Amino acid sequence: MLSTEGKKLFKKALIGMGGFFCVLLILRLFISPKKPSPAAETGRDESFFQLSEMEIEKLPDTKEDAATYSANQRLVHLLHSYAFNYFQSKRLKNAISLWETAGYLEPGNAVIGLRLEQAREALNYLVQENIALGMRDFKYLRYAEAIEHWRRASNLVAGIDPAAHEKIKRWITKAERKLRQ
Repeated sequence: MLSTEGKKLFKKALIGMGGFFCVLLILRLFISPKKPSPAAETGRDESFFQLSEMEIEKLPDTKEDAATYSANQRLVHLLHSYAFNYFQSKRLKNAISLWETAGYLEPGNAVIGLRLEQAREALNYLVQENIALGMRDFKYLRYAEAIEHWRRASNLVAGIDPAAHEKIKRWITKAERKLRQ
């Protein structure tokens, strides 16, 4: 059913614009545009929205399985989904935290264990890279840049590795003293 506005536009098209424009108007009113895919909306690759084989194996096969699919498992699946999104957007500490929670709720889940290990390795790589860049800058007397790299590394290990955090803070203090000289 056309709205009052739609009826007016339709009548105007019939009277003044000719048949071609009338057809275009009718098509515009009655045919809604295709909804863009999630990949097009977010700019991500289509493969991002597809589950891996290991993740598909975890989903229930029948209605009986779905009925027994507990709230705990749904929560684990939701945590895993959010963690994977964080991992893809390089928010590794958030991803690790969610995968650790999911791993606590479902300790035998191989997918979560694998993803958690990947996130920890990626975080460790970023920390080591920032430490090395800071050391290089410190060696070549670029103290401000060294402090910046070490602060990034410090933020990455804060709450995860207190010993490394303290060590990096000492390096930052040393570089700040050198910078003031």
